Amino acid sequence: MQEVRIHPKGPHVSRLVYGAWRMLDSDLTPSDVERNIQTCIDLGINWFDHADIYGNYGCEEFFGSVYKKIKSKLPKIHFVTKADIMLFSDKYPNRKVKHYDTSPKHIEHSVDNSLKYLGIDKIDILLLHRPDPLMNADETGVCLDQLIEKGKIAYVGVSNFSPSQFSLLQSRMKNPLVTNQIEVSLKKLDALVNGDLDYLYQQKIRPMSWSPLGGGSLMRSVAELQKSNPNKEISKHERSIPSLSEILIQLSEKYNTTENAIALSWLLRHPSDIIPVIGSNSSERIHQMAKSTEIELDREDWFLLYQSALGKEVP
Repeated sequence: MQEVRIHPKGPHVSRLVYGAWRMLDSDLTPSDVERNIQTCIDLGINWFDHADIYGNYGCEEFFGSVYKKIKSKLPKIHFVTKADIMLFSDKYPNRKVKHYDTSPKHIEHSVDNSLKYLGIDKIDILLLHRPDPLMNADETGVCLDQLIEKGKIAYVGVSNFSPSQFSLLQSRMKNPLVTNQIEVSLKKLDALVNGDLDYLYQQKIRPMSWSPLGGGSLMRSVAELQKSNPNKEISKHERSIPSLSEILIQLSEKYNTTENAIALSWLLRHPSDIIPVIGSNSSERIHQMAKSTEIELDREDWFLLYQSALGKEVP
């Protein structure tokens, strides 16, 4: 699988990254996790995305327990992880509310925990998970630079930051912010028009995309969405999903692939070189999604999907 340089002064990253967000949502065994790691490596996916909070603070430790047993047999793999969200969790019963903490004390504590749980000496990319309204940019910037100097992390980036929030933190740092991991998919189109992708493209920074398949809902009909949450009002965008699913099926037949591969190839076609973070617990689906890197949608097919996702013609 092709690798791309995520930033002019950053590392080369596999075209797809494997995400552990949903790893504990199903009854995976250590053998299942080992199989998925090996599947990714066989396909050329050698970057793995984590966060301290995933799986109610359990994913890093579970993944790490498997990785520690097999890493001597594996080629080098790379880790992204995130810090700053403080969940209201049974693991921390004294917390009163979910909140963010970008204080140097918390960030370094989170980094130390991630290193311990994953069983690694250095985090390849640390991301601040969410913008913190109370962030002291000077203190946070110095902390992140010092973590690089201490050798605990190699690079730093952010997640879910606006261009102005990105620029603010970057202005307080010596080292570059190498990416912004944002939500963008055929279900979540905001980044195409709100300046998020434009800003990163302008700066020659490749974005990462979380939930690139819309949380698995791209192929669901309005009736299915309504049934899964009967109290939710179905938005105009969600009412466009049936036609989007039809187009995905149509194009999967044209390109001789799966609907998920088409949806990912739509992201890969964007000139900012989006790096999707895929998160399936199925080795078969990982194989299917990897096929997206072999597809180049033609322009009209790309816009056919965009139109279906919008629910109307482009202006």
